[in-house]
Amino acid sequence: MLKGCEDIILKLLEIAKKYNTLKSYEDVILECNRKLMSKGISLYGMFYPEEELNKYFTYKGKISHDEKSKDFEYFFDELGRLRITKRYSNGELLNIIYYNYINNYIEIYWYHCIEKTICCVGYIEYIDGKLVRFVESGDDDIFTLLQNNEKIKSYFEYDFNDDNDYLVKRVFSSKMYSDGRIFEKTIKTPKIYN
Repeated sequence: MLKGCEDIILKLLEIAKKYNTLKSYEDVILECNRKLMSKGISLYGMFYPEEELNKYFTYKGKISHDEKSKDFEYFFDELGRLRITKRYSNGELLNIIYYNYINNYIEIYWYHCIEKTICCVGYIEYIDGKLVRFVESGDDDIFTLLQNNEKIKSYFEYDFNDDNDYLVKRVFSSKMYSDGRIFEKTIKTPKIYN
């Protein structure tokens, strides 16, 4: 197992347990004083809670002013921080993505509006104000894992700290092989600056 895998899994589980309900939705919306919408296909849409990530994950879409044709809604607080992204498909709300800013982390959790459950968690980590890591759980059913007191079985890690010229992506999965082996893969790709 890659060094630090267990720590990452524990951090993802901590986030999943902390945010396993939708109770805070109205409270977060009340803290937001700016809303934008966009049209386009992507997981996170046009905005990430960390602007630096826009250099690596491009969005092919545009700002929209049409409520009926939006694919994303973004809610920003008075400090200009992205707090919620609402993701739509054909007018139906699919996901609400929450961003909570805590010390050296931005904690992320995805609420699946059709299944009515938390479906993904992640975090963005900083050291001395510098972006070092973006981690996101894989395709696990987070709600089922929490109910069965299980660990998160897969995640993706983007490491911005290892190399100045490359973005390092690590994939971890403990469910890939039936014989109990753990799948790990590290991919180094040149950093792309828009």
